[in-house]
Amino acid sequence: MKLIDRLAKVFGYEKARHVREILTEDFEEGLGKDRPENYEDYAIAYSQVVWVYACVSTIATAIAGIPLRTYRRTAKIVGEDSECRLARLLSAVNPHISSYDLWEATASFLELSGNCYWEIEKDADGVPTAIYPMRPDRVKIVPDKSDFVKGYIYEVNGRSLSLEADEVIHFKYFNPANEYYGLGPIAAIRNSIIVDQYSVAYNKAFFKNGAHPGGVLETASSLSDEAFNRLRKQWEEGHKGSSRAHRIAVLEEGLSYKPIGLSPRDMEFLKQRKFCREEIWAVFKVPPALIGIYEYANYANAEHQNRAFWQKTIIPKLRKLEQTINNSLVPMFGPTQDEEHGRWVARFDGSAIDALIEDENVKSQVQERLVRSGIMTINEIRHLENLPPVPWGDTWPPTKPGE
Repeated sequence: MKLIDRLAKVFGYEKARHVREILTEDFEEGLGKDRPENYEDYAIAYSQVVWVYACVSTIATAIAGIPLRTYRRTAKIVGEDSECRLARLLSAVNPHISSYDLWEATASFLELSGNCYWEIEKDADGVPTAIYPMRPDRVKIVPDKSDFVKGYIYEVNGRSLSLEADEVIHFKYFNPANEYYGLGPIAAIRNSIIVDQYSVAYNKAFFKNGAHPGGVLETASSLSDEAFNRLRKQWEEGHKGSSRAHRIAVLEEGLSYKPIGLSPRDMEFLKQRKFCREEIWAVFKVPPALIGIYEYANYANAEHQNRAFWQKTIIPKLRKLEQTINNSLVPMFGPTQDEEHGRWVARFDGSAIDALIEDENVKSQVQERLVRSGIMTINEIRHLENLPPVPWGDTWPPTKPGE
């Protein structure tokens, strides 16, 4: 026994082969690991806070609108394979929802909770035949001391369903405080969302119960209690609430109307709501022009915001989703590593994104210069673009047949 092992044993430390062995309590291997957050609160925020809904839906619809294509790679050819079982599954995920619905749900769950789970339905041979997204607030991860994840528990209506580890694909965002569950963007702005909810509730109560028409009534004479009560009742009946706003007021008893503007307190209230709004945009990385706010944008600026949204927000998310698909789903279709059949690879096709067409043109010009200067061959460029090689693409300078 090594000296460090003997010292560890003396001081009561337990020797483990892997770190994951001490991440799991014994009871968790049967009951599952507790979820770190109440995801239902995030779903409520999505339905009640306008900027959360706007950001999440903007990201989800952008991702859902990009087709996921399947390619088969061999030593000699790289080309799309739209007829393989993997491609057919990704285009027709199950009898109840479309592939667009699947990706919209996947992106929305990730943005709200940092987690999304797919149940993979298989045939008798173990090949996936259907994909069903599961609500993350109903899923518990069952850890394993050797394999990290033993399985999953789906809880709903007081019942639990156990799923094996290979029956579920788990998409998650990085969580520095938890090895098993992801952390969504919405967790970082929880306080801002609460403040915004309180602000909306305050506004609602103000317009429902307030009798403030934007001014005050003044008089130089003294009013009797009877006159004061009568005028107050008439004013409330005629102007209290948003449904009676902007009605014509008939004044008597020497009253005059003095309009008033926003008080410093009201100005601070508006600034607070604006600050909360901008914090929500920032954490979701959605520029204001993408959700219809052109306060800071002209046409050129809006175009730049749109391009930045795709480059800095959507494309990195697509790459993360691709890697999970290629690491977790693709191997379920069996080994395809031989040269004859190749290897399946799933990639989102961003070639039709209008905001990135200009970038594609610039990339094409760079690639053309690389070929002309002899730094890369045409087939090397085509390989990077998932295109099959051409017979004349390995020579330099390139020479087409007949030239």
